[in-house]
Amino acid sequence: MLWLTLFRHSIQPYLISWFRYDPADVLARLTARHSRVQAVQGTTDIQVSVSDARRLAAAAGVQPLLIEGTNHVLKIAPTDRVANAATYTKPDLPIPAALVSALTGFLREALK
Repeated sequence: MLWLTLFRHSIQPYLISWFRYDPADVLARLTARHSRVQAVQGTTDIQVSVSDARRLAAAAGVQPLLIEGTNHVLKIAPTDRVANAATYTKPDLPIPAALVSALTGFLREALK
């Protein structure tokens, strides 16, 4: 069972320690955030909502990069939870061209 690997008892205290942090609050406090942050979000993500991504992007002072029809692992996925989650373990699924294009553009600018 995959969840036992990810959430085994030995790492639960570590995971629990992170629950106290709000990523948007942490990001808003960073001083060098504006030119090197890109908030990427799939519109069929079943773990993090588009509104969460918008909040994170706003905290960084950037526009979110919404990749239509992609999930948490940025693979094309339906909204059906079972079918969506099934994409997590399929490394042969392609990365959407829109994501590749947007990220290479971002990196070109950020690394100038």
